[in-house]
Amino acid sequence: MLQKIIIKNLAIINNAEIVFSDSLNIITGETGSGKSLIVNAIDLLLGAKFSKENFRDENEIELIGYFAFNNEKIEIKRIFNCSGNHKTFINNKQSTNYELKNITKNYIDMHSQYNQHSIFDKSIHIDYLDTFGNYSELLDKLSQAFIDYEANRKELLELKRQKDDIASKRELYDYQLSELNDIDLYEGIDYDISRDYDKMSNIENIKKTIKDVVDILDGDEGGLKGDITKSIKLLSRLSDIDGEFNNFTKIFENIKIDIDELKYDMNLKKDEYVFDAEEFNTLSDKLEKVQMIKRKYGGTIQSAISYKDKIEKYLGNVLDIDAKIDNLDKAVRKGRRDLNRLAEKVSNKRIANVPIFEKNINQILSQLNMEDAVFVINLARADNVSEKGYDHCEFYIRTNKGSEIKPIVKIASGGEISRIMLAIKILMQNKVRKNTLIFDEIDLGVSGKAAENLGENLLELSNKTQVVCISHLPQVASKGDSHHKVFKKNNNNLTISKIVKLNSESRITEIAQMLSGKEITDSSIKQAKYLLKI
Repeated sequence: MLQKIIIKNLAIINNAEIVFSDSLNIITGETGSGKSLIVNAIDLLLGAKFSKENFRDENEIELIGYFAFNNEKIEIKRIFNCSGNHKTFINNKQSTNYELKNITKNYIDMHSQYNQHSIFDKSIHIDYLDTFGNYSELLDKLSQAFIDYEANRKELLELKRQKDDIASKRELYDYQLSELNDIDLYEGIDYDISRDYDKMSNIENIKKTIKDVVDILDGDEGGLKGDITKSIKLLSRLSDIDGEFNNFTKIFENIKIDIDELKYDMNLKKDEYVFDAEEFNTLSDKLEKVQMIKRKYGGTIQSAISYKDKIEKYLGNVLDIDAKIDNLDKAVRKGRRDLNRLAEKVSNKRIANVPIFEKNINQILSQLNMEDAVFVINLARADNVSEKGYDHCEFYIRTNKGSEIKPIVKIASGGEISRIMLAIKILMQNKVRKNTLIFDEIDLGVSGKAAENLGENLLELSNKTQVVCISHLPQVASKGDSHHKVFKKNNNNLTISKIVKLNSESRITEIAQMLSGKEITDSSIKQAKYLLKI
């Protein structure tokens, strides 16, 4: 619900505040007084694009709207400057126009000569027909059947694509897998093979080094063992002088024993190093293969192992992909049958409701001074089913006798479009409800009994939803429970628009003036009181 708007510097409105009631709000005023600027302001608050024509001077335009949606209070502020920039705030937080429209689109329906009516979107015409028909449960089943069918169909196409992809790459993958399986890959194999290859390549050098060390330990001349033997002999001479030298002698004797054991172990180790040409060639081949695999499959052994696992899994899918395709193919065919069955049921419901919908709309239009109008629904069958079924729906109308029936989106008159939309809203009022309906120029070309009917219809509609109506007719204006008047005033040679809320007395005067013009008569006062039921 729209609770209040504040308008600053919008064209000829310098500063205005309007508080709205929750039922029928009437706005009246002479032509050119600025009534439609109020609708324009509301439209801008809902996310409409602004025009530079809205600027009177270089001052910023500031619009603030206070709304209540689903029992939640929301403040919307939009600020525009003449350079073309604008800012949007929702509850004092800067927001995008996309966020703004998402919040407001489901709660306020705007119908004016400046606004693109929701009825101009022919894709929602079928929604009006379906809502009127009251078969939402069937529509939900149809929508879910379409979602399930599409999901299975897309999955089936993907599996078939994968199968074709596997078939096209099978030869390559088989070759790569054979190449990767030619050697038992594991993390660190490149290090192990390189180490063994280096060992085999350096056998002669290793054996020579061991021999040189053994010679140092026990050489014929100047060997370490010989030097230790000499040291033992020398120390033994001192043991008679100082018995502690016996301890040193024992240490050297132990070292001599260690040298013998070390020499023995090193000779054993040397004997282990035997060059095997066949093993060397095998290691050389393995090393070359490992390096090639690393180059071709990601630069590391781990990346090669990961790729091998991937293509093994990929090729393994061939074993069960045919079974999956077969099962999904059955599900898709069944889903298509279910979808067709539900779509046919929905089509039959629509076909049955079309004449009822047309008849009701034409009756309401007749009450709204459109007696010559003929409203028609064009329900056509599409080649392909969608989540809404097989049908395309578009509203057509003829507004005058002898004229051609045309799509409703081609009707130019703002007043006619608003009345058509009002007729639809009246028909749908027990089916779906928006928080606020705004009508501008809905009563153009209406008079007499039709004007009275229009007012009664708006009043009835406002019992279930908030209605804001800019009106030129006293029969309509008298039905409102909140009435604002817009008028122009000269202020220092500057024309400004003022908006005032009328009380019971000033309302009588306004209705009387709407009846008789500038000169208010006793008769118009009496008639105004009659309309206001005073």
